[in-house]
Amino acid sequence: MGTQLQTIQLQDEIRQIIGQLGMTQNQAAKYIYTEIHDFDDDEEIGRFQESFKKKLQRKTTKPECLQDYLATLKNHYETRNGNKKKPSAVKPKKLSEFIAKEMSKLSEELDLTYGK
Repeated sequence: MGTQLQTIQLQDEIRQIIGQLGMTQNQAAKYIYTEIHDFDDDEEIGRFQESFKKKLQRKTTKPECLQDYLATLKNHYETRNGNKKKPSAVKPKKLSEFIAKEMSKLSEELDLTYGK
């Protein structure tokens, strides 16, 4: 169950940073695809966009995958904004205060791990 909570938090963080960047999910997916792959193939980008949107909805998405996407988007965010603003933790509305605190701790650990 901890993995599902981590997945939900990462999905929320990704959605938040996409919003802060003023992007749609399709635009974010295309950006991530072009950062990860050497060759840009419109068909593959289209498939990746659909896959990306599904990964932002499913509770079973692996956190490691979402962490990679988040790191790519955060890098773009920081580059674009010159490190002026840092994405803040997302406080879920439907989870208990205990879970929210634990998720906040996890977010801090991720920030320390990835040097953000």
